Amino acid sequence: MRRLLAIAAVTVATLLTEAAAQVAPRAPAEMAADLFETVVRTPVTVKLLGGGERSGDMIITHYRPTGAGPFPLVVMSHGRAGTPEQRAKPARQRALGVVRYWVAKGYAVVVPTRLGYGATGVSPDTEESGKCDNRNFRPMSEAASHQIRTAVAFAATLPFIDKTRVVLMGQSVGGLATIVTVGKGVPGLVAAINMAGGSGGNPRERPGAPCGPDRLASVFAAAGKAGAKASIPTLWLYAENDKFWGNQFPRQWHLAYGKGGSGNATFIMVPPVGDEGHRLIDHPDVWRPHVDRFIATIPAKGN
Repeated sequence: MRRLLAIAAVTVATLLTEAAAQVAPRAPAEMAADLFETVVRTPVTVKLLGGGERSGDMIITHYRPTGAGPFPLVVMSHGRAGTPEQRAKPARQRALGVVRYWVAKGYAVVVPTRLGYGATGVSPDTEESGKCDNRNFRPMSEAASHQIRTAVAFAATLPFIDKTRVVLMGQSVGGLATIVTVGKGVPGLVAAINMAGGSGGNPRERPGAPCGPDRLASVFAAAGKAGAKASIPTLWLYAENDKFWGNQFPRQWHLAYGKGGSGNATFIMVPPVGDEGHRLIDHPDVWRPHVDRFIATIPAKGN
């Protein structure tokens, strides 16, 4: 009898513990207090491939140095994972390695998590561009660019932001969207950094042979034409062993941008880094000297 009562007591205790775990609030995600990490949401609406729109709340994580400011602004844009399951993680983008680089230089940083990623929900996919043999990169690049501009507009409402000094930086699809945004008349924009920018790559099935590279070249050319008047300095950083694009297509995209009319674009192809050059952003020892030199030359004030 005592044995049965003991077993019952353990069972009840276990059930109560499990029930408490279900209703207890989850501990907040780790936050970088030294960077004043803050998470907010801001509404945005984007157009989809084939028509239609998607509206929702874009997640914005922002950081700043110590002090009142005002601080110049960097908007850091993430890349695109290959599957919905991959795009669902993490819940929000943080880019802490990049953030710490900029904050140490006295910049505030905004990191948007675009619709279609993480806790924003992956469906519908706002950056779908069609089948490999018939890619249409314009809607997806415009959708991502619109969200960059929304992030800049949000940042302009923060009291510690210097609205006259805005730098855009992006990785992969975020790099493509960054270049597309240069010609959109962003207030205060002084420079843009494209790190491994592009779209359509599949390193497993087609290493170095992305879908529709010529179609993407036309998007870069249009961006160059749109950005010609603004004459915003841009830095293009790629690695020789980028398995998404290879090392020739990035050169062609940069050339297309220049032929589009925007000649203020510095292109750097660094030697192979790690096992996959597309992750150049994970090697700050490689890209940091180039970015250091680039930002030393940017204008003191934007439009």
